[in-house]
Amino acid sequence: MEWITRAGGTVERKRYIGGFLILTETGPQATPARQYRYVFPDHLGSLDTLVDQNGLVQERMSFDAHGSRRAATGSGIWQTLINNPAPANTTRGFTGHEHVDRAGIVHMNGRLYDPLLGRMLSADPIVQEPENAQNLNRYTYVLNNPLSYTDPTGLSFFKKYWRSIVSIAINIFLPGAGWFIAAFGNGIAGAMVAGFLSGVVGSGNLQGGLIGAFSAGVFFGIGEKFQTIANANKGAGLKALNGLKPHQFAAKVLAHGTAGGVMSTLQGGKFGHGFASAGVAQAFAPAIDGIGGRANAYAPARILAASLVGGTSSVLSGGKFANGAVTAAFSRAFNDEPHFDGETLKWVDDDGNVVEQYDAVSGRVGYQSPTLQNETDKGPIPEGLFLVSQEDYQESSDMPMSRRVASYNPFFKTTAWPGGTPAWGNQRIWLKPIQGEMYGRDAFSIHGGDYPGSAGCIDLTFRMPSFATRFRDYGSDMWLHVNFSKQ
Repeated sequence: MEWITRAGGTVERKRYIGGFLILTETGPQATPARQYRYVFPDHLGSLDTLVDQNGLVQERMSFDAHGSRRAATGSGIWQTLINNPAPANTTRGFTGHEHVDRAGIVHMNGRLYDPLLGRMLSADPIVQEPENAQNLNRYTYVLNNPLSYTDPTGLSFFKKYWRSIVSIAINIFLPGAGWFIAAFGNGIAGAMVAGFLSGVVGSGNLQGGLIGAFSAGVFFGIGEKFQTIANANKGAGLKALNGLKPHQFAAKVLAHGTAGGVMSTLQGGKFGHGFASAGVAQAFAPAIDGIGGRANAYAPARILAASLVGGTSSVLSGGKFANGAVTAAFSRAFNDEPHFDGETLKWVDDDGNVVEQYDAVSGRVGYQSPTLQNETDKGPIPEGLFLVSQEDYQESSDMPMSRRVASYNPFFKTTAWPGGTPAWGNQRIWLKPIQGEMYGRDAFSIHGGDYPGSAGCIDLTFRMPSFATRFRDYGSDMWLHVNFSKQ
């Protein structure tokens, strides 16, 4: 926040909000007069146009290649340099940094910069690329390439695409990170948080974050809707492309393309570029799905492949590669996740496809209602997020014969397999609670057995061997989301 005392004693309070709004207040703090100026920057982050709340242009700015102010309107537009101007709304300008116009310099935080010379006024203490001759002169500004690089801190240069690269990396790695899932879950909330962070990094402002959250939520919803359709098709025994009939797959491509177009428009681009990026990436989805045999470990590779397809599509349609790559990454990254709803345990791959589902119950007979989650030794497994770890997989045959025999003795309830295989089956997987209210309970698992109904466990009965085989073949840990909202 800036406090500015004007000639005559008038005090202004100026706030820079999210990189897209300049709010200026004058008069009493309790009842101030407010002036709104919305900022539209260029590709380097330099201020270009300021408009008021009615969309009317209030000020335009222009800078030459090295950052000197020049005429933005009139007969000398883009040609005539301006000396000692008096900006109407803000002193910020070239790459978003503050100008000290009376001295003809730009304050870049770490160092001062002279745009007329195109040189810093002090040496850079950091040499980022010793093998680059342009970097050996420590007074140069961004390797003498001011139209491609910026220097946010005054101490280092960044390529203009670094935000897009990091934004895509967030989409690739963040949604699957264990700590992130533990904090935000793996549903639409987690998708929107990841989208927000990706948008903030990609744009450098709050507006971009909000657009990212909105886009992630939309793509998540589209994925969930068409996965429901695919599940219904599979349940009816229909074999189709990714579980969808041709017209349904076309509708999915169209929906992703439309969402991508809207996202591109919100970012200041063209609808067609975003439509091409997300739509074409989705059209190639069956081929991309096959990368790594659909294994979760190859999810980053699939998102990266979608980004390359989307970026290329954007370029071919006249847009920018970086914008298309980010849009396609959003389209690919945010889909639905696995869960148990009290009746069915679904195995959902990282692309949102239900590859297998198993009828299941949780809780003792008469205690299987979601309202009885707090019933120790009786109620169903509580709602929340659980880690299903390969190291917690067990088979009854792993126990010594003496302990297996003891398990069948009704007087030995504390054995490792009480009740033997009729109660547990031959396989079980212990679950580690990560998120949710456990009501002081513990000892949750997935197991089989001869009869359904087990406190705090997901009971698959005779279906457990099939699930256990798939889990062991999968070879990696996974997250289980328990949600009884459908009951």
